[in-house]
Amino acid sequence: LLARGAPWVLVIDNKHDPTLDLTKPELQESISEAMRLGCFYSWGGGPPCSSFSQAVTPPCRSPDFPEGLPTATSNMQEKMRVGNLLAAWVASLLVAKPRDVSFWIENPDGSWFLRQPCVLHALMSVPCHMFRIDYCRFGTAYRKRTKFARDLPLLQHSPLLCCRDHSH
Repeated sequence: LLARGAPWVLVIDNKHDPTLDLTKPELQESISEAMRLGCFYSWGGGPPCSSFSQAVTPPCRSPDFPEGLPTATSNMQEKMRVGNLLAAWVASLLVAKPRDVSFWIENPDGSWFLRQPCVLHALMSVPCHMFRIDYCRFGTAYRKRTKFARDLPLLQHSPLLCCRDHSH
């Protein structure tokens, strides 16, 4: 989308507007259709890691159950359902995206999101590179190692990890 030669940015965040819930099929379909129609140069996102984080205690995902342990609490089962729904939609966007549309997806480095079977399969179908950063390299008081799957050429290939000249 262009306005006087400058690209527009579409931001979707249900924390600011509850109607912008990406788990809703109608919104997913609208965005998928806009992608098919060539409305985007690029897209990206950081899906919630509430059930994908390895810091979840007790663990709710494992190598044998990347989509969720059957023994997880009912509260965590709902978080896993939402996470899995978003993972499946992101995977469908990756597979259907036009070749000239670039993408990036981020999640914590050890997250289960980028290890979901549907996401792994989709990432194998597109040119893709992994890129890791530590947020402390950008001035945060914490490290928070994060992994990006992307095809954007502007992100360098070497990681930007903690240079250890500070404390967290």
